[in-house]
Amino acid sequence: PNPATEFISFYLDQHSSQKVNQYCIRDMSGQLIKGMRPITSDINYVIHTLDFPSGIYFIQFLKEGKIIQTQKFIISH
Repeated sequence: PNPATEFISFYLDQHSSQKVNQYCIRDMSGQLIKGMRPITSDINYVIHTLDFPSGIYFIQFLKEGKIIQTQKFIISH
C-alpha cells in the first residue's frame, strides 16, 4: 500500500531476481534506514513500518551493491 501505515511489501519473480539481489530503505535526506538485505525470488517480502516516522522514503533495489531501481513510498501514521 502507498501511503503505508503498518507495512510495505514487494515480490520478485525469478526473472527480476536475476537483476536484483539486495534492497535498502533510505529517507528523504538519503540516510540509510534499513540496511542492505539479501533477497531471493518467489518470496513476498513484508517490511513493517510502524517504527518509521511519517514521511517520504525510498526503497532501492541493488545488484552487488549497485542501485538498479528506486521506488518512492510514503508512510502516514
